[in-house]
Amino acid sequence: MLTIQEADYQLLILTGPDPLDPQDDNVDVEVVFPNGERYVATFFTLKNLETIMDRHAQSGECNYGKYLWAADMVIVRELTTEAIRETVAYMILERELESAFSHTKDF
Repeated sequence: MLTIQEADYQLLILTGPDPLDPQDDNVDVEVVFPNGERYVATFFTLKNLETIMDRHAQSGECNYGKYLWAADMVIVRELTTEAIRETVAYMILERELESAFSHTKDF
């Protein structure tokens, strides 16, 4: 997990043991505000959506890869720490975070 402290919030990028593939990957992202409010979403690259749909075509999931959906999906052109930081900052500025991410309770 990568934790980044921004001026007004903390950004958690829930990476696994392998580095992210900037072109073909997805990762869960959590935004935590000082008042305890938390928002979560999954960031996907366009290529990763295609990779997942191709895998589903073989496994039979999602009607053999004919569709794909995910709650709290944010699609980015590349999956880098900077792209995630910039996207979250912009979404907060434009008041889009509450619509694109799910609000979760701090347990």
